[in-house]
Amino acid sequence: MKRLSVLLLTAILFSSRAFAQDYYPLVQENNEWNVLYVYNDLNVYPPDTIYYTQTYKIDGDTLIEEQIYQKVYIKEEDMENWEYQTSLREENQKVWKFSKYSNEELLIYDFQVEVTDTLSYLPQSAVVDSIKYMEIIGEQRKHIFLSYLNTPCTELWVEGIGSNYGILSSGEGMSLGSWTWLLCYWQDEELVYSNPDFEGCWMTNVGLEEARERQIRIYPNPAKDYLRIENTGNNRIREISISDITGREIMVIKECNRPINISSLASGVYIVKVIYSGSEITRKLVVE
Repeated sequence: MKRLSVLLLTAILFSSRAFAQDYYPLVQENNEWNVLYVYNDLNVYPPDTIYYTQTYKIDGDTLIEEQIYQKVYIKEEDMENWEYQTSLREENQKVWKFSKYSNEELLIYDFQVEVTDTLSYLPQSAVVDSIKYMEIIGEQRKHIFLSYLNTPCTELWVEGIGSNYGILSSGEGMSLGSWTWLLCYWQDEELVYSNPDFEGCWMTNVGLEEARERQIRIYPNPAKDYLRIENTGNNRIREISISDITGREIMVIKECNRPINISSLASGVYIVKVIYSGSEITRKLVVE
């Protein structure tokens, strides 16, 4: 009887250990994600659907406010070099982002959530619908299924991989006119995950430079008192300059989040140059 009890206890312990899952961290050196970026070009009618692939990777670390973060870089088809995008840190199965555009830390993942938890810290609040362990290349990984509270979108977090919208798009879902999808994920150059809804790890239907140009809209044209620069994509506009037809620079604008006052410009033809995300475009502008 004693031996039977020992055997039963051993079986229970073995069973619980087998059931317990090892945690696969998300923020690790040499992690790499390919993310499909899709948007509707509203500058033409009927609108075109444009899509291309962005690659994110973790490479190196940095110290921010006495916390060690891993640096995330982005690269696109026409970029010669990787560009620093943001920094991530992970602790107790939670992941925080510290963006280069802000001075605050944002919680973007928590793999310790439970069913019915509300995630109000995300850009779009969500509730945890269900949690399952599912196999990925022979490993049982936690899958967390979310539903947004204010939109009909759903989202999936996979332990060690991130959101099905992309590593940095947790809680963002489908924005107005644009959305993203995770295509593939690699760890140490080994393919770990490939999205079954897509045929490969790289997709594009337009040259990236053309896609970027079509995301930047300059209007009205002709203009009189104000000019607007609308960025419909995720390009970061660094500088806007207006020159006359001889090339003489008249105005330089660093911020583009408001209309540009051009009432001081004489009537005529000008050249507007927009510098953004490692490239630039120029447009002819008529001022009345």
